[in-house]
Amino acid sequence: MDGVEHVMAVIHLLAATYGHAFGREQTQAYIATLRDIEGDLLKAATLRFIERNVYPRVATPGELRQYAAEIVTQARGLPAATEAWGEVMHQLRYVGSWGAPSWTTPLVGRAVADVGGWMNLCMTENITADRARFIAAYDERLKRHTQDMMQLPASEQYRVRLEDKMREQPETMRRISDVARSMALPAGRRVS
Repeated sequence: MDGVEHVMAVIHLLAATYGHAFGREQTQAYIATLRDIEGDLLKAATLRFIERNVYPRVATPGELRQYAAEIVTQARGLPAATEAWGEVMHQLRYVGSWGAPSWTTPLVGRAVADVGGWMNLCMTENITADRARFIAAYDERLKRHTQDMMQLPASEQYRVRLEDKMREQPETMRRISDVARSMALPAGRRVS
């Protein structure tokens, strides 16, 4: 099936499940936002939404993209934060500061770097605080990883073009920063 056909199959599945009639514009929106997802993955995401949805409503394209990203994350075997911390603790015990740790996924290594790096963890005096900081950093990395997978190709292409323009036009970036600073509240003031 091409992109349009597998999205249409999902639309029919949602329509049959929830008794919802998709209009022309809604169908076009679903096709535009879901056609880049492989057919079997999109169907699995739709079925996951149906099994978890307790209210009779149709999934939004964003929800289907989120479930698809969740399925891919699980298939890649990315560990949960507490499992990732267990991996760090194993490396601390068996590799220590004299060796180079190896990680099952680069996300663990990035989260270690986020909390001060390998040597910092090896020499810590407060492993409980480091555990909490690592779990927060890993969860944030995993969240960003999932969001990156959910991103529409068109929005990523726009982001790249915008970054290129900003590099070409540093004056524009300075103006944006100036405007943002001028809009900031004075120190100590709060929005109520």
